Amino acid sequence: MDTNRQQLTLKIPAIIIWIIVVLCLLPFLLALLGIDFASHPHELNAALTGKMTHAELTTAVYESVSGAFIHTMLEWSALNVAVFTLVLALIHYRMVKDIAIPVICLALFFSGILDAFHTLAADQLIASQAPINDLIAFTWAVARVFNAGIMIVCVGLFTVKGVPLLRRIPLSLLLFTTIVLMLIAYSLISYMSNSPVLPKTLFPNAFISRPYDVVPLVFYLFSFAFLYPRFYKLHPGPFAQSLILMAFVGMSSELYMSFGSKSLFDSNFYIAHFLKLLSYILPLIGLLVDYVQTYRTVHATQIQLVEQTEELSQLAHHDYLTGLNNRAAFEKSLEHEIQRATRFDLNFALLFIDLDNFKRINDDLGHNIGDIYLREVANRLKRCVRETDTIARIGGDEFALILEGIEHKRQAGIVAKKIFTEFEKEYAIGNRTVTINGSIGIACFPEAGSSVTQLCKHADIAMYQAKAHGKRQWQYFTAELKEQFGRRLSLENALMTALEKGEFYVEYQPQYNIVDNVIIGAEILLRWDSPTLGLISPDVFVPLAEEMGLISSIGSWVLEKACLQLKEWQPMQVNKGIAFDMGINISTKQLLDRSFMHTLKTLIAQYKFDPHDIVIELTETAIMSARQMLENLNEIAELGIRVAIDDFGTGYSSLSYLRELPIQIVKIDKSFLENVLHDASAEKIVRSIIAMVKNLDLEIVAEGVENQVQKQFLIDNGCFIAQGFYLGKPMNAVKFSELLMNSQSATKG
Repeated sequence: MDTNRQQLTLKIPAIIIWIIVVLCLLPFLLALLGIDFASHPHELNAALTGKMTHAELTTAVYESVSGAFIHTMLEWSALNVAVFTLVLALIHYRMVKDIAIPVICLALFFSGILDAFHTLAADQLIASQAPINDLIAFTWAVARVFNAGIMIVCVGLFTVKGVPLLRRIPLSLLLFTTIVLMLIAYSLISYMSNSPVLPKTLFPNAFISRPYDVVPLVFYLFSFAFLYPRFYKLHPGPFAQSLILMAFVGMSSELYMSFGSKSLFDSNFYIAHFLKLLSYILPLIGLLVDYVQTYRTVHATQIQLVEQTEELSQLAHHDYLTGLNNRAAFEKSLEHEIQRATRFDLNFALLFIDLDNFKRINDDLGHNIGDIYLREVANRLKRCVRETDTIARIGGDEFALILEGIEHKRQAGIVAKKIFTEFEKEYAIGNRTVTINGSIGIACFPEAGSSVTQLCKHADIAMYQAKAHGKRQWQYFTAELKEQFGRRLSLENALMTALEKGEFYVEYQPQYNIVDNVIIGAEILLRWDSPTLGLISPDVFVPLAEEMGLISSIGSWVLEKACLQLKEWQPMQVNKGIAFDMGINISTKQLLDRSFMHTLKTLIAQYKFDPHDIVIELTETAIMSARQMLENLNEIAELGIRVAIDDFGTGYSSLSYLRELPIQIVKIDKSFLENVLHDASAEKIVRSIIAMVKNLDLEIVAEGVENQVQKQFLIDNGCFIAQGFYLGKPMNAVKFSELLMNSQSATKG
């Protein structure tokens, strides 16, 4: 829009201005060189004094008549230009409803009528009693005074307050005013023609040969120096600029006439009339330039609108970052492909691609690098499909492909494999080298659905199933998969309100000193009994709670239950001189939560027990992320709380973690103990773990003791703390209290 505004305020081209200045000054310079633009007045004077023959006199009279003809043509040409300018001004008014230009052009038209109509008397077309020389000279002065004066009045109306009133003048009133002005001009000329005596206006021997022309000269000077520039500031544009030039040319014309013209039809007489015609042409030039520039502006605006429309269309249907189709365009393409495939009995596949760990790239490397990463993903996807296939970015890190005209769903798997091959290629971003990871879900038409909603939903289900299988996988949608997803969805819905509805409960599994058969602690275990889904295994709902962001609130509830029971049971064992601790399973996400340490400290202060009696149990897989939670682990150690690695031996953690991290207890996974009786390798592994842990001065605990033989094996190899069904199954708090009391009685007995 700024460009359009600049085009509207452009000026008349400088070359035209210089031509006008040259035309005003050139006759004066040529006159200094002795060039006379009209020689016949001198010849006519010679003939009248008897110095010419009859033939020469005839020629001189003809030339004089030709001079009068030229004078008439110049005057009527000025009127024609004024009429044409007025017509353009009225057309302009109908388009923009700005009354300033037509009012000014009306004043110009009135001046043109006066200039033209006096030639009717001069050429004897109107009865005239006044001498021709006086009539021509006087009407020139009157017309110039009216021209300059009425222009000052009209232009002045649009440089003062109250102008908005003039802008409501109807077009019919302007046309009526035009007719009235013609009648006034004709009446004025008729009056002057029939006046027997007119003021003497021509003094050939004086320095100022036409003193009456000084009045319009002053008017033009005032307009040029003060009025028209002010009008230009209020109405910038070519027309306002042309008025300034018109005043300059009017001054030049009056200078030639009042100081240079000593008789009718002499050189300066013609120069003055020519410049006057030029002054009428200038407003016409201003209007034409305005029209041209307005057309250019409209044309440029139209082009801009087309470009903006195309840009809006691009933004409406394409992703701004990658240039791929966006979700709206993708769904439209998918709907079209469904209709085409249905009509021609074709097959196609829909692939949903979700990038793995993209959030980590954004967080670690910054959003700018994340944007580069997404553009690279888009480029690699383009290399994996045909031009007829559709690629879209439908979410932050989600992409979709429509593979047209496939004959078998295996072809979609081939494309998925090709995508992973492209993704595996390393990509340098700044000083970092990254690879692209993703999971792909595939839904084939018509097996997976016949509508946009069904296909998208089923491709999404397949994609999440691929993620659940370890990522960097692709998965076809099947009916069985839909059933699994339906169950998962039911689990998610039930899990959202399970804590609020009191569906969770806890059980406690005793830990024994298997040498003395004494209970030295318990491990609290979370259970979920859903009224609609039944008893759900922790292996199922705990990972789901982590994904849904519910694990912190559930874990805090378990933590409080553990502290409450520890406060109740600990004195029962302490009275017997036996230490008692409570093992609490904590997930990685819970430990990384900023509120975890605050909750833990609050509970210790509330229940007033020794922090040493709490054991935080982390899985070996969680220890792999220990670098991220090292600060919390150190803070836990400073409180005196012990940390245990649960299910040791099932993961791939480095043994250096046992030495570097604040870990005090290692719990051997039950899978090793199951095979220790009939598998020599398992036996060697358990012995090696026990020996290694002891050498590191750490406590060792065995899980999953199912019989006496396993118990004895542990005792023989130096592992004296264990838990398992053979020793004691998980039980509720009431039964565990009874177990402790019976154990206390037995000890006393």
